[in-house]
Amino acid sequence: MVRGQKPFRIVAVRADCECLQATLPKSDEPKSLYIVPVRFTGREKTGKITQIIRIETDLGKAVLELPVHGVVGG
Repeated sequence: MVRGQKPFRIVAVRADCECLQATLPKSDEPKSLYIVPVRFTGREKTGKITQIIRIETDLGKAVLELPVHGVVGG
């Protein structure tokens, strides 16, 4: 969930790893709240993962960085 004080558009969502795939919102209408689905595609290794998802908006040059932590079990 990404929330702002005023309506904005999400222009890009990027992850450090191909194992995380985010779906960019389809609407061009500015909103103050977005739900951005993120899908983890498993990998052969088990253990801890730590990655960063970066969300760019039309509100300026600041990029929202979201840490992602998880444990892949086998």
